[in-house]
Amino acid sequence: MNQIDHFLTSDAELAKTHVQRLKFSPKEIIYTNEKVHLRNNFVLIKEGIVSLELYHKGKWQFTTFLTPGDCAGIDNFLTPKKINYTPSKFKLTGATNGEIISVEKDYFLNHFYANPKLFTVILEKLALHYMYASYNSHEKKCKAMSADGRCYSRIYRIN
Repeated sequence: MNQIDHFLTSDAELAKTHVQRLKFSPKEIIYTNEKVHLRNNFVLIKEGIVSLELYHKGKWQFTTFLTPGDCAGIDNFLTPKKINYTPSKFKLTGATNGEIISVEKDYFLNHFYANPKLFTVILEKLALHYMYASYNSHEKKCKAMSADGRCYSRIYRIN
């Protein structure tokens, strides 16, 4: 994470206008994709722990904790005109004291095209997070729907 932080802020003048460091405290809402001015940002957790909550069936539901090195706002990289996608409402709330780095999407992409090794770090982290989230979601569904202890899906077969 420090390597990525340093890379994004190596040009202090550019970083002033494209990168924000935000300190947070417990129970403070740090980021929400409902705010228009944040829809063009990518968030990196630098210090502390935040909870990720999704708005589902009329209420906010805890999904997971994010820790240093994790990121949010990945849906801001999608091009809504090219795909039929409406992002779920989500928010990040401080669970401890900490700091996030909010980076404008285009600034982020321009820097990472120049350094693919650092881009790979982010992609690996996102891929792992997706795999764990998919597995956990699948396990929840299996427990809820299989009285005989068997669950079948397109991805897994658990006996």
